[in-house]
Amino acid sequence: MLRTLKLLLLPLCCLLAAQVLAQNTGYQFIAKSGSEAQMKLISEGADYQKANEVYQKLVEARGDFRFEVPTFYVSTGASKVAFISADSKSIAIEEQALELCKKQGENFENALAALLGHELIHFYEKHLWKDEFTTDFQGLDISTTLSAFQDRVLNETQADYLGGFLAYSAGYKVFEGLPHLLDQVYKEYKLNHDMRGYPSLKDRQTLASRSVEKLKGLVEIFEMANVMTAIGRYDEARALYRQILGDYQGREIYNNLGIVTLLEAKSYFEEKDMPYQLPVELEAGFAASGRGFGDNIEETRKSLLNEAITYFNYAIGLDVGYAPAYLNKACAYFLLDDIPRARFYAETEAVAKANAAPNRFANTPTDAEILGALLLNAEGNKSEAIAALKKIMDKDDENSIAAHNLMKLDPSYSHSSAKKGRAPNTRIDGVKDGLNTFWLNWELDYDFEKELNGGIRLARWSGHSEVAEVKEALTYSTFFALYPSDRASDTDPVFLHITNPDYTGIFRKNMRKPSDNTRVDIKVGSPRSDLVDVFRGDPDKVIGLPNGEMMIYRSLVLFVQRDTKDGPLTLRRWAVVSK
Repeated sequence: MLRTLKLLLLPLCCLLAAQVLAQNTGYQFIAKSGSEAQMKLISEGADYQKANEVYQKLVEARGDFRFEVPTFYVSTGASKVAFISADSKSIAIEEQALELCKKQGENFENALAALLGHELIHFYEKHLWKDEFTTDFQGLDISTTLSAFQDRVLNETQADYLGGFLAYSAGYKVFEGLPHLLDQVYKEYKLNHDMRGYPSLKDRQTLASRSVEKLKGLVEIFEMANVMTAIGRYDEARALYRQILGDYQGREIYNNLGIVTLLEAKSYFEEKDMPYQLPVELEAGFAASGRGFGDNIEETRKSLLNEAITYFNYAIGLDVGYAPAYLNKACAYFLLDDIPRARFYAETEAVAKANAAPNRFANTPTDAEILGALLLNAEGNKSEAIAALKKIMDKDDENSIAAHNLMKLDPSYSHSSAKKGRAPNTRIDGVKDGLNTFWLNWELDYDFEKELNGGIRLARWSGHSEVAEVKEALTYSTFFALYPSDRASDTDPVFLHITNPDYTGIFRKNMRKPSDNTRVDIKVGSPRSDLVDVFRGDPDKVIGLPNGEMMIYRSLVLFVQRDTKDGPLTLRRWAVVSK
């Protein structure tokens, strides 16, 4: 009887919850009066499943799980498009808005992401805090003062911009189609173009258009920072990552900033004391010198490693399921000679988090095994460490990090990676005379130049240039220069030429595999084995990625990744560096 009563009460409770939510929506994508008392919240059906899939991708992309994320619903209302409840517990999109998104055809999911990303930003940026405060502390002078502040336009503008960034970081192409979507929303809901408390429709459309270039700039800075990390220009990498943090605080940024600091600390070890390659995992998908640690190398090293751990903790604080940060933290403890903590974070935390998302963190379990072998050796169990590394090589003969460490522990072991290859002189697009020459010829014809953190300036040239020669030379690629703000500085500039994601060119025509003398073209999609074969050996250095690695052949950096846990490593992009 009691169970039956509970079942009868459940629909009533859901209806009451829907009515309360309808009457207390904290922020709406639009504000239109209308009857909502009978609004229902739906959490089932094909439309809900599709919308919830997009919603969960946005939440995952944000990677901030410090607070409970609002529950997602589809609403039967028709006056708000999408909204977040005043208590921040629920976010919903209306059926009418869903139908409007469907009319966008192949941009259906992009449109959904734009609308839902807007509401999620209200949650993450705590826009409802003032409303809750003024309600809870009515009668206080400060409550009256706060309630008079007209900051809703600011919050809605921020939600438009950062919501688009969030959708973009989740893989949705939102900004190009957002001006059209906004126009359709205003027409469908019969809205005034200048609603009180919101940016005007024209301003929202302009913001969307300008945000495209802003976001592309942040993505480019992230990619440049990764390359600077790969070639050991740690000051420049640190400045670039910190530049991004001014706009976007993400776990990937903190993770990579921690790796830069860890690798810098490793450079303070003598080769004989630390000859191993650490299985750190840089995230590929988004200060300066004079740190003042003193002349004591051991103290400098320790300070850097503790700083790196702090960055990894920031990443974990945002997302407790982010496996690379645990593994990288374990590597830092290994360098600090804290073996118990290193083992715990590698073999317990990192592996558990990676196993929970095997396609996201395909490399992490194996990388944890590599570090585990180094820990065995540090504990005096060299033979067990060698056996563990050989076991890894039996499963993956292309694992150059495991092979390198195995050859250091067992000089009798031989592997093809011992032979370091030499990449050919590589030309991207129409840059014919080298990166330095390009810089000298077109120094003042850049798309933009900006000041970064740490006294470093960044300039970019691309196919969007108004200079015909530059536009022709950079059809499918982008050229960057990093140089000190003080031209009298003795710090050398760095030039970087990187292929765009849609690059269709090849390294060099008529290459021949040394093994069988057959011609081969190295291009996007080429397997890693072909790269090693053509370049006659392994790269000088490898830096791990959660689903691949960066292969560094002197001035050439190759990005190879796999689509699935057991998929092959294939070439995605490459960059030529001159320093």
